Amino acid sequence: MQEKIGLWGGNEVDKNNVNIENSSSIQQTTSNSNDDCADFGCPEGTMFVGSKNSDKYHKCSCSYASKIKKENIVCFSSVQEAENQGYKQSSCG
Repeated sequence: MQEKIGLWGGNEVDKNNVNIENSSSIQQTTSNSNDDCADFGCPEGTMFVGSKNSDKYHKCSCSYASKIKKENIVCFSSVQEAENQGYKQSSCG
């Protein structure tokens, strides 16, 4: 303990018990999902995409989403919005 090795290594932890050193990588991962949606030409706030030719919606980071042709992309800001338009959750949704 006195040498601050292992569990006692001295990494700062915030009130949610998250290692502060790694918190920026967590934020980076979260923001990447929005970037993934922007890559499809969707507006800010988009969380899911679907195809005009399918009844499934996907997370923007899903490999299936990347196979949708840009001209067929439908953007959704929430699960509720997608399901209200008749779309169903995909395996990665």
